[in-house]
Amino acid sequence: MNETMIAKYADNITSSADLLGSTKPSVLFYPLAANLLRGLICGKGERMLSGVSMALRRLIHPIIMLLVPAFMDYKQVFESKNALLGIDAPDELLELPKESVIWCVNHGFKDDVAASIHATRHSYVYFGSLPHFYNTFDGLALFLNGVILCNRKIRRLKQASYALAVRSLREGNDLTILPEGVWNKTPEKLMLDLWPGVYRMAKETGSKVVPVIHYLADTHRKYAGNVGRSIGFPIPRPGLI
Repeated sequence: MNETMIAKYADNITSSADLLGSTKPSVLFYPLAANLLRGLICGKGERMLSGVSMALRRLIHPIIMLLVPAFMDYKQVFESKNALLGIDAPDELLELPKESVIWCVNHGFKDDVAASIHATRHSYVYFGSLPHFYNTFDGLALFLNGVILCNRKIRRLKQASYALAVRSLREGNDLTILPEGVWNKTPEKLMLDLWPGVYRMAKETGSKVVPVIHYLADTHRKYAGNVGRSIGFPIPRPGLI
């Protein structure tokens, strides 16, 4: 990575791998990391929560909803919770509060963030992979939808992103968070241990927590022909209320 950029962000990254992982810079990397989204590296995302910014993201969200399925490797199918339990009745719809809610999502495969965006009403995504954010089109899409970026390696930046997430909830935005923190690649565990940030945010803001569950129909089959299943969502047309 450009040595000038490393020096510029020396207080906010531990090495070039923080922003690139094990990959080389894509065509998106330098304009995003060095220019357009450089403030997010430093934990300065306040401009994303201006009145104009939030209004624009709410307008953009329906477009993202239309585009998301085309970019998912796994076809998304919405399961009936009652059917899975053997109950011969339609799922009851949950009345969501008009106030902000925290969508609490399990984390187990590549499309789970996109599946969550497509299954819930508009929310800012609490996101912790800087390389995936600054070096892919997925990161750009997250930025357009609304994202709270977290550099988990530096304590003050973790604190800054937490404060920004709380402020976003208080501004009336929903928040999507994956409290396992990393992919669950342990076959015998349905969930990994959960980090407590969801609980603290809910207590601090009074936001309700709504669980969201995704799983792959065939855990041994990658991509072609496999299906990502989303269970028991409480809204009649995902993402549109």
